[in-house]
Amino acid sequence: MFDLVISGGPIYTMDQRRPVAGVVAVRDGRIAYVGEAGDGGDLRARQRIDLEGRALLPAFIDAHQHMLHYGLNLRRVDCQDPALQGVEDVLRKIEAAASALGPNEWVQCWGYDDGRIRERRMPTKEELDRAAGGRPVVLQRTCTHVTMASGRALQLAGITRATPDPPGGRIVRDEAGEPTGELQEAAQRLGLSARAHHRILKLARTIADLAGRDEIGAAHLAEALSFRRLDRSA
Repeated sequence: MFDLVISGGPIYTMDQRRPVAGVVAVRDGRIAYVGEAGDGGDLRARQRIDLEGRALLPAFIDAHQHMLHYGLNLRRVDCQDPALQGVEDVLRKIEAAASALGPNEWVQCWGYDDGRIRERRMPTKEELDRAAGGRPVVLQRTCTHVTMASGRALQLAGITRATPDPPGGRIVRDEAGEPTGELQEAAQRLGLSARAHHRILKLARTIADLAGRDEIGAAHLAEALSFRRLDRSA
């Protein structure tokens, strides 16, 4: 007698000798039998699961990955492109992406690495404003610990010279005390409500896409819901 028998779909074993099976049986928390699809009916079990054509794979160990961010990045302007050699190259790509958006939509960008860009610097908030035609822009560095915001983005987020640095974050300021647009660590979350509706819609579509391709698990859905709670509370 087995505790559990699973059948009704392809079972990927990761065993080169039998890469795909049709039934797997579990006893005392361990896999006790792996066989062909026709064997399932002959196995006595306390519980049965019919895969209904879906695939079964071994458990995964998440080696510090962020599937939610991966999904979101698919919808952002990719600034990791090796063809982007200088700041002006990046600004042209942002300009092209912004031209396809409405006048008030956020231009979200990621993957910028000032360490490999010819000028060795981040774009200024004024340059981002100009490239996006006044639309709000957020450009996240490849490390994800720094975001450059345009002047319009700072305005909508309510970030001014009077805004204090949040715990665990820093608003970089010029010599006159004005925010330069560079937001470090927790400061990246300031003014999240300014783009809450936009982010939630994008997030919902991304989660739906990833869930439809079985590429997102419960842990990443929980991460997504935590972002939604941040949006609501900001």
